[in-house]
Amino acid sequence: MKTTIEDIARASGVSKATVSYVLNNKRSSLGLSAQTVARVLNVSKELKYRPDLVAVALSEQKNVPLSLLILSPWLHTQFSDFMAQVSHVLEKTTLEMRLKPTYELYHAGSLRKALRPARCVKFDAVIIIGTSDEDDAFLRKNREKFRNIILLNREVEGYPCSIGNDYEASAELARRIAAAKYYGRYVILHAEKISACEQKRIDGFRDALKKGGETDIRIHESVASDSFDKLCGSLLEQHFREKTLYFIPQYYPAARFLKYLRQKGISVPQDVGVAAYDSHSLLTDFLSPALTTVDPRIADMTRQALLLARGIKDGKRVSGKVTEPVFESGESAVHV
Repeated sequence: MKTTIEDIARASGVSKATVSYVLNNKRSSLGLSAQTVARVLNVSKELKYRPDLVAVALSEQKNVPLSLLILSPWLHTQFSDFMAQVSHVLEKTTLEMRLKPTYELYHAGSLRKALRPARCVKFDAVIIIGTSDEDDAFLRKNREKFRNIILLNREVEGYPCSIGNDYEASAELARRIAAAKYYGRYVILHAEKISACEQKRIDGFRDALKKGGETDIRIHESVASDSFDKLCGSLLEQHFREKTLYFIPQYYPAARFLKYLRQKGISVPQDVGVAAYDSHSLLTDFLSPALTTVDPRIADMTRQALLLARGIKDGKRVSGKVTEPVFESGESAVHV
């Protein structure tokens, strides 16, 4: 039978804590006498004690900081709230998880300049936020060079990631709105260049409408932001004869569109409905009516990324974590 610390404590006439301190070479902090230390060591030798190496390793890891490199793109209006939520979670969990984060900004599309293998290995894990298509292509091409990378809110084959279920959440949003049988036309409005996440949101919303029997579905690619008012006016002129629902897969442009409708005195959601994907803690309180949207739960997504980072440090095989978004009913679209 394998000798335990309890066996040594019983044979030595001391507590299990004393045995643990002696065997882990922490005897000085208890002020143990030389005689007690010698007795414990002799008994452990006589009983042929062998430490549980796995348990020792896990115990040591609890006290070792988790060093992280956090790479995020240069902030812009649409991304600032996302990063604010990520930073808030990191700040709250720094002590709890013994985080040692280093933050760096990079220009979207130039991740290769910020990500060098020789530097990455100096950290337990590297969390990358908001990659572009060019960045994703770089990661796919160099998969074998990077072993400790985690993607937040992005998905690239071969890398552990913490993502939201964008497709299904957008599909559920569409089903709730279509079930009200109020709007006769649906317009999906998106930017000229979209991320893979936004494409999933568009696909989920459109596919759910089609499966539900909706046939009047238009997809409109937006133009530059300096022509936003002109674009809004053109859209309304095209679709105002029908009760129309606009789905915009980002929060900020949806909020701008809602503001434009209000300025023009257009009734929302009666004449025009607006639905979006994403949340924005700073803008929410200023929107009227409240935006019907999907909250991707960025804070929970960030916590999942930190658990993946801890798993990498502990030598575990990690894959990915999916956070289920939450429907925010709002008042900008008629729905069930």
